[in-house]
Amino acid sequence: MLVGIKQKEIVEWYIEQNLDSIKSVEEATQMTKIVHSIIQRLITQEKALVIVTDNGDYKERMLELHPNFYDSV
Repeated sequence: MLVGIKQKEIVEWYIEQNLDSIKSVEEATQMTKIVHSIIQRLITQEKALVIVTDNGDYKERMLELHPNFYDSV
C-alpha cells in the first residue's frame, strides 16, 4: 500500500487553486518552479515533508508530512 502524494499532484493542486491570479503560461511556469522550490525547502531544511518513494524524476516522488511535524500556530 502506497502512502503519500506525488509532488506533481501537490503542484497541480496549488496551480488550480490560484488560476484566477495566473495571467499567462509564463506566469504559470514561474509559479510551478516556485512551488517545487518551496517543496524542496520543506524536505531539506524545514524537515516538514519526507520522501516516501524516491524517483529519478522529482515530480514523480511520493511525499508525506513528517510524522513528528506539527503546526505550532
